[in-house]
Amino acid sequence: LGHAASISKALRELKELGFIDKLPKLTVVQAEGADPLYRTITGKDHDHLVAVHAKTLATAIKIGNPISWKKAMRGIEATDGWVTEVNEQEIADAKAVIGRDGIGCEPASAVTIAGLKKIIRDGTDKAVDKQEVVVAILTGHMLKDPDYAVLYHKNNLYDEFGTSTEIVPIGPKIASNFGNMPVQIGPDADKLREIILARLNGRHH
Repeated sequence: LGHAASISKALRELKELGFIDKLPKLTVVQAEGADPLYRTITGKDHDHLVAVHAKTLATAIKIGNPISWKKAMRGIEATDGWVTEVNEQEIADAKAVIGRDGIGCEPASAVTIAGLKKIIRDGTDKAVDKQEVVVAILTGHMLKDPDYAVLYHKNNLYDEFGTSTEIVPIGPKIASNFGNMPVQIGPDADKLREIILARLNGRHH
Protein backbone atom coordinates (compact mmCIF):
# COMPACT_ATOMS: atom_id res chain seq x y z
CA LEU A 1 0.00 0.00 0.00
CA GLY A 2 3.01 2.26 -0.26
CA HIS A 3 1.98 3.32 -3.75
CA ALA A 4 -1.54 4.24 -2.62
CA ALA A 5 -0.21 6.23 0.32
CA SER A 6 2.31 8.09 -1.85
CA ILE A 7 -0.19 8.82 -4.63
CA SER A 8 -2.77 10.19 -2.20
CA LYS A 9 -0.13 12.47 -0.66
CA ALA A 10 0.90 13.70 -4.11
CA LEU A 11 -2.70 14.40 -5.11
CA ARG A 12 -3.31 16.36 -1.92
CA GLU A 13 -0.22 18.48 -2.51
CA LEU A 14 -1.16 19.10 -6.14
CA LYS A 15 -4.52 20.44 -5.01
CA GLU A 16 -2.98 22.57 -2.25
CA LEU A 17 -0.55 24.08 -4.77
CA GLY A 18 -3.34 24.83 -7.24
CA PHE A 19 -2.31 22.41 -9.99
CA ILE A 20 -5.65 20.57 -9.81
CA ASP A 21 -9.08 21.81 -8.77
CA LYS A 22 -10.36 18.64 -7.12
CA LEU A 23 -9.05 15.34 -5.87
CA PRO A 24 -9.65 12.36 -8.16
CA LYS A 25 -11.03 9.23 -6.53
CA LEU A 26 -8.34 6.86 -5.37
CA THR A 27 -9.25 3.18 -5.66
CA VAL A 28 -7.03 0.39 -4.35
CA VAL A 29 -7.30 -3.10 -5.81
CA GLN A 30 -6.03 -6.10 -3.87
CA ALA A 31 -5.81 -9.80 -4.63
CA GLU A 32 -8.35 -11.94 -2.78
CA GLY A 33 -5.56 -13.86 -1.10
CA ALA A 34 -3.81 -10.71 0.09
CA ASP A 35 -6.61 -8.30 0.92
CA PRO A 36 -6.07 -6.90 4.44
CA LEU A 37 -7.21 -3.37 3.57
CA TYR A 38 -10.34 -4.63 1.81
CA ARG A 39 -11.27 -6.74 4.82
CA THR A 40 -10.61 -3.83 7.16
CA ILE A 41 -12.68 -1.28 5.24
CA THR A 42 -15.57 -3.66 4.62
CA GLY A 43 -15.46 -4.87 8.24
CA LYS A 44 -16.75 -3.27 11.42
CA ASP A 45 -13.47 -2.14 13.00
CA HIS A 46 -11.68 0.40 10.82
CA ASP A 47 -9.13 1.22 13.50
CA HIS A 48 -7.31 -2.11 13.39
CA LEU A 49 -5.97 -3.81 10.27
CA VAL A 50 -7.26 -7.28 9.52
CA ALA A 51 -3.91 -8.92 8.77
CA VAL A 52 -3.95 -12.03 6.59
CA HIS A 53 -1.55 -14.79 5.59
CA ALA A 54 -0.97 -13.55 2.05
CA LYS A 55 -1.43 -16.01 -0.82
CA THR A 56 -1.41 -14.83 -4.43
CA LEU A 57 0.58 -15.28 -7.63
CA ALA A 58 0.77 -11.48 -7.88
CA THR A 59 4.02 -11.51 -5.92
CA ALA A 60 4.54 -7.74 -5.65
CA ILE A 61 1.31 -7.37 -3.64
CA LYS A 62 1.66 -10.58 -1.66
CA ILE A 63 1.58 -8.65 1.60
CA GLY A 64 -0.69 -9.56 4.47
CA ASN A 65 0.27 -6.86 6.97
CA PRO A 66 1.16 -3.64 5.08
CA ILE A 67 2.67 -0.89 7.19
CA SER A 68 1.20 1.94 5.08
CA TRP A 69 -2.42 0.87 5.50
CA LYS A 70 -3.50 3.86 7.60
CA LYS A 71 -2.07 6.35 5.09
CA ALA A 72 -3.72 4.48 2.22
CA MET A 73 -7.04 4.42 4.06
CA ARG A 74 -6.88 8.17 4.73
CA GLY A 75 -6.21 8.75 1.03
CA ILE A 76 -9.20 6.63 0.02
CA GLU A 77 -11.51 8.39 2.48
CA ALA A 78 -10.27 11.88 1.51
CA THR A 79 -10.96 11.26 -2.18
CA ASP A 80 -14.24 9.35 -1.75
CA GLY A 81 -12.47 6.37 -3.25
CA TRP A 82 -12.81 2.68 -2.61
CA VAL A 83 -10.95 -0.60 -2.27
CA THR A 84 -11.91 -3.83 -3.96
CA GLU A 85 -10.46 -7.29 -4.42
CA VAL A 86 -10.08 -9.58 -7.42
CA ASN A 87 -9.38 -13.29 -7.74
CA GLU A 88 -6.50 -15.04 -9.48
CA GLN A 89 -8.51 -15.75 -12.64
CA GLU A 90 -9.51 -12.11 -12.99
CA ILE A 91 -5.90 -11.01 -12.53
CA ALA A 92 -4.58 -13.49 -15.11
CA ASP A 93 -7.18 -12.54 -17.72
CA ALA A 94 -6.63 -8.83 -17.17
CA LYS A 95 -2.90 -9.30 -17.66
CA ALA A 96 -3.51 -11.09 -20.95
CA VAL A 97 -5.89 -8.36 -22.15
CA ILE A 98 -3.29 -5.70 -21.35
CA GLY A 99 -0.72 -7.77 -23.22
CA ARG A 100 -2.87 -7.71 -26.36
CA ASP A 101 -2.21 -3.98 -26.54
CA GLY A 102 1.52 -4.60 -26.44
CA ILE A 103 1.93 -3.61 -22.81
CA GLY A 104 3.85 -6.10 -20.70
CA CYS A 105 3.08 -5.83 -16.99
CA GLU A 106 3.41 -8.04 -13.96
CA PRO A 107 0.32 -9.69 -12.39
CA ALA A 108 0.35 -7.22 -9.50
CA SER A 109 -0.10 -4.35 -11.97
CA ALA A 110 -2.86 -6.13 -13.87
CA VAL A 111 -5.07 -5.97 -10.78
CA THR A 112 -5.86 -2.37 -11.70
CA ILE A 113 -7.67 -3.39 -14.89
CA ALA A 114 -9.23 -6.42 -13.20
CA GLY A 115 -10.50 -4.18 -10.42
CA LEU A 116 -11.85 -1.57 -12.83
CA LYS A 117 -13.80 -4.23 -14.73
CA LYS A 118 -15.20 -5.60 -11.48
CA ILE A 119 -16.32 -2.19 -10.18
CA ILE A 120 -18.10 -1.47 -13.46
CA ARG A 121 -19.65 -4.94 -13.53
CA ASP A 122 -20.88 -4.85 -9.94
CA GLY A 123 -22.55 -1.46 -10.38
CA THR A 124 -22.23 -0.39 -6.74
CA ASP A 125 -22.37 3.19 -5.50
CA LYS A 126 -18.61 3.27 -6.09
CA ALA A 127 -19.02 2.29 -9.72
CA VAL A 128 -17.29 4.28 -12.43
CA ASP A 129 -19.48 6.58 -14.49
CA LYS A 130 -19.08 6.20 -18.25
CA GLN A 131 -18.18 9.89 -18.50
CA GLU A 132 -15.33 9.63 -15.99
CA VAL A 133 -11.68 9.52 -17.00
CA VAL A 134 -9.86 6.62 -15.36
CA VAL A 135 -6.09 6.28 -14.94
CA ALA A 136 -5.00 2.70 -14.27
CA ILE A 137 -1.43 2.72 -12.99
CA LEU A 138 0.83 -0.17 -13.97
CA THR A 139 3.98 -0.09 -11.87
CA GLY A 140 5.75 -3.35 -12.68
CA HIS A 141 7.28 -4.71 -15.89
CA MET A 142 6.35 -8.14 -17.23
CA LEU A 143 9.90 -9.42 -16.69
CA LYS A 144 9.36 -9.33 -12.93
CA ASP A 145 7.29 -12.52 -13.35
CA PRO A 146 8.15 -13.91 -16.81
CA ASP A 147 7.14 -17.50 -16.03
CA TYR A 148 3.62 -16.35 -15.20
CA ALA A 149 2.92 -15.16 -18.75
CA VAL A 150 4.44 -18.27 -20.33
CA LEU A 151 2.43 -20.62 -18.14
CA TYR A 152 -0.81 -18.69 -18.71
CA HIS A 153 -0.51 -18.75 -22.48
CA LYS A 154 0.47 -22.43 -22.44
CA ASN A 155 -2.72 -23.07 -20.44
CA ASN A 156 -0.64 -24.41 -17.57
CA LEU A 157 -1.06 -21.78 -14.82
CA TYR A 158 -2.33 -22.83 -11.39
CA ASP A 159 -3.01 -20.77 -8.30
CA GLU A 160 -0.41 -22.92 -6.56
CA PHE A 161 2.55 -24.47 -8.34
CA GLY A 162 6.21 -25.18 -8.00
CA THR A 163 8.97 -24.99 -10.58
CA SER A 164 12.18 -26.93 -10.93
CA THR A 165 15.20 -26.58 -13.18
CA GLU A 166 17.24 -29.49 -14.48
CA ILE A 167 20.71 -28.96 -15.91
CA VAL A 168 21.55 -31.34 -18.75
CA PRO A 169 25.24 -31.17 -19.76
CA ILE A 170 25.70 -30.88 -23.53
CA GLY A 171 28.89 -28.95 -24.33
CA PRO A 172 32.20 -28.48 -22.54
CA LYS A 173 32.01 -27.55 -18.88
CA ILE A 174 32.85 -23.99 -17.89
CA ALA A 175 35.27 -23.83 -14.98
CA SER A 176 34.18 -21.92 -11.88
CA ASN A 177 37.58 -20.30 -11.48
CA PHE A 178 36.22 -17.63 -9.16
CA GLY A 179 33.33 -19.64 -7.80
CA ASN A 180 31.74 -18.76 -4.48
CA MET A 181 29.76 -21.85 -3.55
CA PRO A 182 26.48 -20.95 -1.81
CA VAL A 183 25.89 -22.45 1.63
CA GLN A 184 22.33 -23.22 2.64
CA ILE A 185 21.41 -22.99 6.32
CA GLY A 186 18.24 -22.69 8.30
CA PRO A 187 17.04 -19.62 10.24
CA ASP A 188 19.99 -19.78 12.63
CA ALA A 189 21.72 -16.48 13.39
CA ASP A 190 24.62 -18.13 15.24
CA LYS A 191 25.32 -20.52 12.39
CA LEU A 192 25.20 -17.66 9.88
CA ARG A 193 27.62 -15.64 12.00
CA GLU A 194 29.95 -18.63 12.25
CA ILE A 195 30.01 -19.12 8.47
CA ILE A 196 30.62 -15.44 7.77
CA LEU A 197 33.46 -15.26 10.28
CA ALA A 198 34.99 -18.44 8.90
CA ARG A 199 34.98 -17.01 5.38
CA LEU A 200 36.46 -13.74 6.56
CA ASN A 201 39.25 -15.65 8.25
CA GLY A 202 39.78 -17.90 5.24
CA ARG A 203 38.96 -21.10 7.11
CA HIS A 204 35.91 -22.11 5.08
CA HIS A 205 36.46 -24.52 2.18
